[in-house]
Amino acid sequence: MRRGIAAVVAGIALAMLAGCAPAGVDGNLTDDWPALPEPTIRVPVVGDCWSTTADVSVDVTTSNTSLVDSCSLSHQTETAHVGQFSGSAVGKSVPAADSAAMRAAYRDCAAATKDYLGGDWYDARLDLVLLTPSAKQWAVGARYYRCDLVSIRTYRHDLVTAHDSAKDGLRGARPLAMGCIDVTRDSDGINTVDPADCAKSHSGEYAGTYLAPAGPYSSSVDVRRRIGLDGCQHMVARFLGLSFPIARTDIAWLSTGFVKDHWAYGDRGDRCFAMAYNSAKKTTGSIKGLGGKPLPK
Repeated sequence: MRRGIAAVVAGIALAMLAGCAPAGVDGNLTDDWPALPEPTIRVPVVGDCWSTTADVSVDVTTSNTSLVDSCSLSHQTETAHVGQFSGSAVGKSVPAADSAAMRAAYRDCAAATKDYLGGDWYDARLDLVLLTPSAKQWAVGARYYRCDLVSIRTYRHDLVTAHDSAKDGLRGARPLAMGCIDVTRDSDGINTVDPADCAKSHSGEYAGTYLAPAGPYSSSVDVRRRIGLDGCQHMVARFLGLSFPIARTDIAWLSTGFVKDHWAYGDRGDRCFAMAYNSAKKTTGSIKGLGGKPLPK
């Protein structure tokens, strides 16, 4: 009996190898399986909020952000606009930071976020970061770019956690507006710069953003610092209602500096702060339009 069963099994095997199949089987073991779906990329939408593992805004990338369910939850960055690369910008790889495509995308971001916020993003406690798909996403057809507003403390690019949307942050009461700051120092210079209530004792105040002219990014830290400090002295003079150069010796100015990749695609803004030259000196109230008057105590 066992020998008979073995003969039947061997016969079926030979029939399948010869292109035949038992009744009810067509001989093709895969044509009845459903095809796997094509891989898809979720295109970000305006109003998306994200958490990130980055510590500073300039290090935020598509790869180190994770979508959160609601902007009421802890997050550090928010998508204010989404665009699409097209035409000659659609090559085999993601456009380089200094490409015409990225410069055009940044201009689009700057205009769109102004409408989203109700004012220029430089005037808010936010950084604008232009994010592109990862290389893997680009390879499977992603062509979007994200215009993300990243929550920062003030002077530096240090990230802070938000629990609300940045939308309309420069309208009405302007809750996200740059304003007065409090500075602490250590032996190496400035240690911390935090937002402060202008009606209370504080170290300085946001005076505006200097937009450097187009040109190559200097490899010299000293040159970049000089560009920023000279530009900010102009901004602070205008803020105080004084002529340039500022003759006062009791007022100094801070310059946030430039970021190489951001400079490449068109972000050449340098935020400027007016403050008492003596780090121990505090003021109360705004010094806008102060002119030659003494610093308010």
